[in-house]
Amino acid sequence: SKLNGLNLSDADFWNFSISVYQKPNVQSILLQGQAQLHANVNLALLCLWMTQQGVQLSQTQLEHL
Repeated sequence: SKLNGLNLSDADFWNFSISVYQKPNVQSILLQGQAQLHANVNLALLCLWMTQQGVQLSQTQLEHL
């Protein structure tokens, strides 16, 4: 899909997520946040990926995710 003129693909996000999740300690930190804080791991990874793409999501956009 396109956002702010960028072509963003599901496959690119999936590959990014896998690469981040496989880093030392990341899996345990994310799962701990999920268990203790009810954090959404996928949303956290999406926000990180979007930031790296130079895209800042608005509050409205985040609420729709």
